[in-house]
Amino acid sequence: MNKVKSSYLEILRIVSALYVFIWHFASETIKGDNYFCTCTFAKYWHLKKDSAHYFVVIFFLLSGYLITLSSLKKGVTYKSFIIDRLGRLYSVLIPALVFCFLIAIIINNGSFGMRDYIIHYNNLLYRFCINILFLSQSFNLSGSPPLNQAVWSVQYEFIFYIFWGALIFLKKTRRIVVILFLILISFPKILFLFPLWLMGAMVFYFEKKKFHFIPSLLTFVVSTLIIFLFLIKPDLVPFNEFVNSDYFFGINLYFSANFRADYIFGLIMMINFLSFFAISEAMNCKIGQFLFFILFYTIVRKIGNCTYTLYLFHTPLLFLYATILPFNRFNNFHIFFLIILVVLSVYFIARHTEWKVLYWREKVSKAFKILYIK
Repeated sequence: MNKVKSSYLEILRIVSALYVFIWHFASETIKGDNYFCTCTFAKYWHLKKDSAHYFVVIFFLLSGYLITLSSLKKGVTYKSFIIDRLGRLYSVLIPALVFCFLIAIIINNGSFGMRDYIIHYNNLLYRFCINILFLSQSFNLSGSPPLNQAVWSVQYEFIFYIFWGALIFLKKTRRIVVILFLILISFPKILFLFPLWLMGAMVFYFEKKKFHFIPSLLTFVVSTLIIFLFLIKPDLVPFNEFVNSDYFFGINLYFSANFRADYIFGLIMMINFLSFFAISEAMNCKIGQFLFFILFYTIVRKIGNCTYTLYLFHTPLLFLYATILPFNRFNNFHIFFLIILVVLSVYFIARHTEWKVLYWREKVSKAFKILYIK
């Protein structure tokens, strides 16, 4: 992958994680009131819940493309694929879950005036277990942990990985059995968003086709403008918030409720990927060797390697600092300081989580050996 293409994917990942972070900063409430800022903050910055969700859709497409790229390398087996994916997910998921449960217990049982106001503060052991096992979004469940609703998409990602691995690595009977089992535990919510992940996977195959530079450049510009418009005005996406969208034959779809709108946004994002990839080689030849771009690429990669940690740690960190520190949500300096404090904390946490992914993959591999999984 050339550096221009890689930089673009990293920038998308960074912007997506930052938007979700700022959206939760603006929308989290305690006692029915915004906890980190005033209620006008989201309006001033034009933050939208649906826009935050569409940035998660971008994550799914990025994941589909990158995981397909890595899964088709020589020597990769179903077992090694699952070990790699579990190691990557657990490198941040386990520390984040332990952290958010501890913070929830501390601020709920301390002298911070938070008792009985933290949502999802019930059946804590059950919630912890189903999130560790990637089952919190199966069937009609929505078992988010306290102070960390962002975990839902990680459960989706894991099921997507198992699906994809079964499709490309397993044969005949084993493939059918695994896929039927996955359909059973992922229907309807997770299954409805699997096409988004597959769109990212399809980018890998379609990018091998040769596209002319000028049409690709025009397509990229137009698709980028449409995406920007949809993110600013998410209600413009067709089928957004249609009547009774939350339920499918009596099953609450929760985060998958607007799957039709997600498909449309995902298709436009897929076109955006393909058009940029088509022009990236020419761009890489022109700027890829300049010192300023090499420095930019290095910085972007470094920041991109903290996005998973930012995604799963930002909300519990916000609650921790805003609760134990003398924080005033009406003070702009306090707001700025809180955001910077969380970002700096994420950087240092990432050095011991997603930057140590090889350590976690080794632990998963040892667990497989203990369980005699071949």
